[in-house]
Order: sequence, then structure tokens, then C-alpha cells
Amino acid sequence: MKRLLAIGLLFLFYSLSYSKIISVNIPYIPDGKIKLDGIVNEDIYKKAFHWDKFVQTRPGDNIKPSQKTEMFMFHNGKELIIAFICYDTHPENIKRIRRRRDNVWGDIDSIDICINTFGDGKQYYDFAISAMNDVSDDLSDYVNGGSQDIDIVFEHKTHFFDKGWSVEVIIPFSSINLKADKNGNAKWYFDAQRHIPRKFHETISTLPYNRDANDITDGEMILNLDHIQEIGEKKKLKLIPEVVASYSKNKNMWNKKETHSFEKMTIGLTGEYDFSENTVAKFTIHPDFSQIEADDVYQEINNRYPVYFKEKRPFFMDGMESFSSPINLVYTRNIVKPEYGLKFTTKNKHTSLAVLSAMEKDVPAERFDLIGNSKDVYWNVLRGTYNFSPGNYIGGFYILRNFGSYFNQAISIDGANQIKKWNLSYQAVATSLKEESSTKHGAAGSFSISYKWNRYFRSNINYSFLSPDYFNDMGFITTNNIRSFGMGQNFNYSPETDKGLIKGFSLGGYYDMQYYYNNSKFYSNSTSLWCFIRLTGRIQIFSNAYTENEEYKGTIYPVNFKNIGIYWGEHDKFQPWFNIGRGTSILYGNNPQLADQKSYHVGISSDFSSFQFRLSLSFYTFNDKQTGAFIRKQRALQFNGEYFFTDRLSLKTMYQSVLPKYRDYQFKMPYHYFYLLITWQKDAYRKIYAGITNSTLTMNTIDNDFIGYNNDKVAFAKLSWLF
Repeated sequence: MKRLLAIGLLFLFYSLSYSKIISVNIPYIPDGKIKLDGIVNEDIYKKAFHWDKFVQTRPGDNIKPSQKTEMFMFHNGKELIIAFICYDTHPENIKRIRRRRDNVWGDIDSIDICINTFGDGKQYYDFAISAMNDVSDDLSDYVNGGSQDIDIVFEHKTHFFDKGWSVEVIIPFSSINLKADKNGNAKWYFDAQRHIPRKFHETISTLPYNRDANDITDGEMILNLDHIQEIGEKKKLKLIPEVVASYSKNKNMWNKKETHSFEKMTIGLTGEYDFSENTVAKFTIHPDFSQIEADDVYQEINNRYPVYFKEKRPFFMDGMESFSSPINLVYTRNIVKPEYGLKFTTKNKHTSLAVLSAMEKDVPAERFDLIGNSKDVYWNVLRGTYNFSPGNYIGGFYILRNFGSYFNQAISIDGANQIKKWNLSYQAVATSLKEESSTKHGAAGSFSISYKWNRYFRSNINYSFLSPDYFNDMGFITTNNIRSFGMGQNFNYSPETDKGLIKGFSLGGYYDMQYYYNNSKFYSNSTSLWCFIRLTGRIQIFSNAYTENEEYKGTIYPVNFKNIGIYWGEHDKFQPWFNIGRGTSILYGNNPQLADQKSYHVGISSDFSSFQFRLSLSFYTFNDKQTGAFIRKQRALQFNGEYFFTDRLSLKTMYQSVLPKYRDYQFKMPYHYFYLLITWQKDAYRKIYAGITNSTLTMNTIDNDFIGYNNDKVAFAKLSWLF
């Protein structure tokens, strides 16, 4: 661990080599206002910064775009106004598909705006606006990877005309965290892209992208802004009251016992106070953390490890990018139902600080593997980082969970560095866990280094470990007591022109070795290969192969799996696909078996203007590897659909049914889940939800041993409004 930290700290003293980027001045127009109608025809745009030198970066390598695009930009001291005119030689083919908020991707005609308002290249605000005026907004981490859904108050409007479509966007400075000096001057990184899916996912960018470079700021503009002096006038306090009512019924399918629960109308409150443009405090009291936005249904066929679910609760989602690191130390789904929550974040040119605190009431001791009465649980996280330059930072964590006199704490240091074509990230963690009769001390570490050889090849090496006594109740891991070493190679090919059969090609491989931390005995090794091809027409082909030797309950099992999938007509109204796979797997449980596994998946997706759906069928069979005797099979049906009555009112539904058949039981144990949600949403903070769920869920131990199943019915309604 000390060597990893020494190497990481040494890299901090080196400077980066930056790619060439363009610096532009964004005009300040004191009384600059527009009529937000999506029509870019007002005289004020003649004074704005104008850009029409867009290049096509996919397919092709910085070539002339198939369609012309123009961008206009200015600010008035309070707002950044950006407008695009997206010309199209075939406007009748523009993909006019409705999407709910935060579901706008590059598979529909859209504009994507990325802004790094601190000039550190670490995190970017990402605004995506579709041709149908639907939006997504998130905060992307360009150093550690990943993105965090956030809800930003900004205005946007699109318009169709005979030569294409256009969009106007107004981003209030009060809605984002930014860096400006005392004179109101700011320097930001900026990038914008236009997506045209019907032309093989064509991407048109503001500047050329150097595929040989290893710079996170490559292909971006520097925006120079001045006179940002009126941010202090923004509303400092925001309050979002919530009104919730729900009813649930549970029926045990073994003894037919029913329980009913009706939660009378309750009121919760979430708020935000902005001390300055870069210092924000958020709080929540008696929040509704019921499953309004349902988790993706996870079809558990044969799984040894816990399942990771994304956070979807607004209080935790907003600002969680501050808590990201190579090892997942903050997994807020572990905070189940708090009485209150507090969050504080502040950031300046180089440093950032974030604090998260929450309290849960009357939590059973069994949740932390303890014996005794229920107690209140207090969760506390302190996070700080120092950014040296784009792609280079060092940071630390302190985490504390209290349950009466028992506690769990973690201390960590982490960082990332970029030196020419090298990328490095590292983290070291120390934990302590006080239980009823002892205190355990554990450690974890992660070190990753990659090298970009050229525009096509990238190599990476990873090392990590988790000691047997590593415990962090706030984080997420699959298992501890493991040392892991891996190395991989990726090849990504993008043609230099948009001509030819192949529009994109990816090939990669990874080798991983794992040993038990405490005795260095073998745990597993694995080799994986994958290939992806995008062809002219409407065809995508994906294939992978996987082999592993895995230790389970004292026996080493040889495991392998290979599959191939074909996706057809991704730009059409109907898009069929299929995937087949076969291999050898372990059936976990008290009596593990080596089984021959076969899987078949077929499905169809469809995109209409106001209705989208996805229907899939899956078939799994498991037979004894030695005798060929039948063990079990499972059939699964899944349907997801959404209908938009208007741009604000939508109906979303999901149905999944799994029918497993086991050799050792004389009956079938069904699993099904039905979900129906109607939503009216004016913007990110003004919503009305109402929905029902009906599920019959099989209950298993962690080793997949069957113990029963229950039927649950839930109805709920929620109103939240920003004041």
C-alpha cells in the first residue's frame, strides 16, 4: 500500500501535455433576452458568438459533416443562452421520438452540450435536448468514469422548419456551480455534439477530436466569459414539500397469511440553501423514499454475489458526484429510510469539500449482524479533494456509521493522474469495526494504470485487494478477503471516412487472477474476449467468450461461456434482435453442481413518436455436466412500454414473468412483477406520480436455496413542488 501511495504522489509533480484547443470570447449583452420559441431569428443573435465549423467525428475521422449545423452563444450576466440550427436535407427522416426526462440518448436526433464550469476537466454538466424538446441532464466524471443524474432548472424549446430543426437553451448561472473571479471573469471548457442516428449514429462535434491524444480536454473550446457579477441575486432558499399516500398488502403463499399497511397522507420537506454560487447545503426531513421510480428488474438466474442497484432518490442523487472514487465507499442505497438527511458541498478553483449525514430510526440489530434491541443509526461522510490540473487530483474520505455503542469507520486516500499517454488512479482504505466483543481492523487498495499506444490500442493493468476484516457498511463490494491482478488490451477502430462496409469495430481481451488475501490460496482466474462490429445497413454483431477456474466450497470448478448476438434495424420502427449462448457454470447452493448451461434470447423493440416498447423472451436450461440429467429450466418474459399523452403526461408500464421448473420440486414456483406509473411533470421539481405494483417474488438465501415466496401489492401517489 505504501508503494502505491508513493508512486501516486510522485506523479503529481509532473506536468501534462495538452492538445491544441481553441479559446473564444462569449459576448456579454447586458439586456440580452430572447423569446424562447426555438426559432433562431432574432436580431440579438447577430451580436452572439457564431460557430459553423463543425466536423463529423463518427463515422469517419474529423471529416466534413453530412449535414450543416450552426451554433450561437452569448450571456447577459445571469444566463447563458445557446442556440443551434440543425439543417437536414431530409427533414422528413428526423427521428421524432418522445422520451421521459433523463432518457435522451444519441439514438434519437438531439443536441448534447457539455460544460466544465471550473476549468479542471474533472466533472462536466451534460445537457441533452432532443428534437422533440425532451431533455436529459447529468454530471459526468471524466476522471473516475460514470455519471450522476441531477435535476437542473433550465429552459429549452425546439422548432421544426422546412430545412431541419432548431433549439434555444437558457441555462441560469444560479442553477449550476461555477468558478468566477471577483471581477466576474470565468474560463470554462465546452463541447457540443449533434447526433443523427439514422446515419449510422453520426456524431457532429464543435472541434476535431484527436484520437491519438490522451487528453480529457481534447476537442474542446475554452469559453471566456466576463461580467458574471449578478449571481448573488439568485434565490438562496428553495423548498420542495412532498405529500405521499400509499397502501400495501402482503400475502405469504405458504400459509396464506395476509398483512395490510396503509400509510395516511404524510408530508415531507426537502430544501436547499445556497450560501454562494459554489457553496450549497441541502436537507430533507421525513422524506418519502418509497420506490416511486422502480428499480430495473434483475432477473436472478444463478448469482453468487449481491446485486448493485443505482440510486434513484433525488436527495441522494444530487451532488453525489463529489463522493466518487475508484473503490465504491459511498453506496447510499445502504441508507434505507432516514428520518432526516443533510448534505453540504463547496468548491473553488482547486479544492472541494462535501459532507453527508443521515439518521435512521429504530433499525433492527440483525441488519448489522448484531444481537439486541433496535437502535437509531447515524451515517456520516466527509470528502475532500484537491485538483492540480485537468485529470490530476488527490482526495480523501472519512466515513463513520454509529449504531448505539457499535461503530464502523473508514479512512481513505485516493487520486488520479494523467501524464501524456499514461493514466493512473489509486486508492488506499483502512477500516475498523467495533462489534459486541471485539474490534476488527481491515484494509483495501486499488491501483490502475493504462497506456494509450495510438488511436486504436490501449493497454491497462489493475491491482486491488480487500482484507478479510475489511468492512464498510456505507460502501458496496461483492466479496472481501481477495487479492486481484488483471491486465487487458482494447482495440477500437473508427473508419477515417463514412464510406465502406464497417462503420465501427471493437476487439478486446482481459485476464484476471484472484487469490484469497489471508492465505494466498487460489480463488479464480479468468480470460475474456469480446468483439463488436457495426455494419452498413442496420446490423450490429456482438460476441464474447469467457473461461474461468473458480473455487467454491473447497472445490475448483472449470467454467466457460460464449455467446453471439445480432441486432437488426436499429433505425427502423421495429428492431428485432436475438442472442444465443452456451457454457459450463456452477449452480451455487449447499450442494453445488457443475452444469451445462444454454440460453436463448429473442426480442423486438419499437420507437413510435409517442409510444415505445421492448419485448423480450429468454430461455435457460441447466443439465448435469457429467450425466446430462435435467436440473432446472427457466423461461422469462419481459415487456417495457411508455406512452406519452402530451409532453408532460405519460404512462409507463413494465411486466416480467419468470417460470422456473426444478427437478427436486413437484410444483412450479412463479415469479412475476407488474408495474404501472402515470406521471405529470412540469419540470425537474414539479411532479405528480401515481402507480401500482403487483409482484410474486421467490425468496432465496444468498446461496440460492429456495425458502418460499410472497405476493405483494402496492398502490401509491406522490406530489412534489418547488417553491
